[in-house]
Amino acid sequence: MIEDELKVPIGNKRENRNYTLFKWTKEGDPEDAIEDFEHNLSLLIYTIKKHAPVKRPCKWSKSWWTPELTQLGKDFTFKTRKAKEDPEVVDDAKHAKKKYQNEVKKARAIHRRTFLENAKKNDMWTPHQFMKKRLGSTVPGGHNYPCAASLNLAIMQYFFPPNPNPVDMEPPRYIELEERDIVDASEVAQALCNCSNTSAPGPDQVPYGVWKGIHSVNHYIIPALINHMLRWSIHPPSLKDSLGILLPKPSKGDYDAFASYRVIALMQTFSKIAERIINQRLIKFAKANGLYSIRQTGSLPQCVTGVLCRKTDPRIATAPKTQSRSKDQNKDKNNSK
Repeated sequence: MIEDELKVPIGNKRENRNYTLFKWTKEGDPEDAIEDFEHNLSLLIYTIKKHAPVKRPCKWSKSWWTPELTQLGKDFTFKTRKAKEDPEVVDDAKHAKKKYQNEVKKARAIHRRTFLENAKKNDMWTPHQFMKKRLGSTVPGGHNYPCAASLNLAIMQYFFPPNPNPVDMEPPRYIELEERDIVDASEVAQALCNCSNTSAPGPDQVPYGVWKGIHSVNHYIIPALINHMLRWSIHPPSLKDSLGILLPKPSKGDYDAFASYRVIALMQTFSKIAERIINQRLIKFAKANGLYSIRQTGSLPQCVTGVLCRKTDPRIATAPKTQSRSKDQNKDKNNSK
């Protein structure tokens, strides 16, 4: 289905075109290049979303739910609607509502208690979520703003204040890429293999699994889009949009203050794929030209603080080996006994 949508349509009529009058120049408007990129990307995403079915709630979303609760919910809804027409059954509707709510609370309490009693070592995060004190309904900044738009503006100004000294960016221009600079399918595949399908997507709600599927069907599409960005030296505005999630910091006294929250920005997954490819190229270039310091312990593969400590201190480097030898010696002793 996807392959059919991505094929170039062929017209029924045969048209003879004068290709000698075509302007074969590299000049063009960068704004047109940005518009072309965003149009092609949106068309691709639309094609995928058009044929993707809508998700249904999984069986784990409410594992405490029972068929009895479903029947009680239907009974409560039926009597509530009937009470609007017949005042005499209002008491029955209230009784059905109370019974339904009590049974829901009871079922959730039983599920919580059973889960905590049977929790295993790998399930410790979920009991922690059950046991910790839940915050009430909090609104950053309190209720001092007349509408959501003004609150959103205040949040943006607090967490993302304007830069007083903005950096002058070089205007976009067309650059003819050399053969070594062209992004190929292997680079995209390497970037995608390190992307988790469960990672939260950005505003377009397109997860990494979609791009993996597109690349498996046609491994020319994603490299063509990224090469278009590199040729025109552009980063389209659509890829700069992010979805900000406010998370309350633990153990704060006043959750009306903006300082009691932190923001995580969920960026477009396609933008992060392109970022991974460029990042890998920069790492290779920096290593080849000796631009990294020997004290660099982050932002590099297989170069963390623990690895650096083992390299600089021989005692730390030999500690794991000594421990493993002692275990082997204990095994030999037990076997001899």
